Amino acid sequence: MSMRKTSNKENVKKFVYESNIELSDLIDAKVHFGYRSNVMSPEMRANVIGSKNGMSIIDLRKTKSALENALSVFYKCGRLNKKILFVGTGEKVRDIIKNYATRCGQFYVNDRWLGGMLTNWYTVSKSIKTISYYNKLLESEESDLTKKEVLLLNKKKDKLMSSFGGILEMGSRPDIIFIANTIIDNLAVKEATTLGIPVVAIIDTNCLIGDINYPIPGNDDGIKSIEFYCSHISKAILHGMSDAMRESGVDVDRMLKKPKENVDNNNTESSTDSVVNI
Repeated sequence: MSMRKTSNKENVKKFVYESNIELSDLIDAKVHFGYRSNVMSPEMRANVIGSKNGMSIIDLRKTKSALENALSVFYKCGRLNKKILFVGTGEKVRDIIKNYATRCGQFYVNDRWLGGMLTNWYTVSKSIKTISYYNKLLESEESDLTKKEVLLLNKKKDKLMSSFGGILEMGSRPDIIFIANTIIDNLAVKEATTLGIPVVAIIDTNCLIGDINYPIPGNDDGIKSIEFYCSHISKAILHGMSDAMRESGVDVDRMLKKPKENVDNNNTESSTDSVVNI
């Protein structure tokens, strides 16, 4: 029996994600608002179509194209079970970053980026092991720790958790990183670039594109805009994961479906162009 060969074209198409994002969605999320015109980065001039009240207005056609390309990359990562790190340590976006990274079973840094989090992974691994050690001591029924010692251990653990809590289960460096703000988290950009880890980042009008692999022109400090990006990235990853499970024979629809009795008891209402080589 002869088997039909899968063409390269079909392989590429396999990893293209249809996001169905409209320009109106980007406008609603206020993605088009850049910084003041007088602080525009020369690299970003080609992505700006004008200004209003002294603020740069981003060309959403370019944003849409770049975002759709990035979503195809994240979809592929989800299908191939790659490790994805969400980074956003700005005060306004911390909860958003944690929420959407957790939602799609990925990892995050949302407190502050410590120097060497990627380039000195050995030291980071030791800190993660220390957290595990503290947990064992605190949870042990045979522990003879005093109240003062318990308080001290909890304080040390909480300090480590604020920095490493989002990467406890990562196990090794990520395969790709999403960065919400490249100015606030410029050190993350530098470390990823040094190691050759692909970076997807939101690039506002005051930012440099530099070595960013997948720059997305857009508002990088609006709560609504960051939630928009993270929501679609999370969806793309989850779609990739579920499609991979379907290919392996798992009945995803049945697995996600709630049993009828649970619904009754709870009265619940029913309810791209390029592909990264990772």
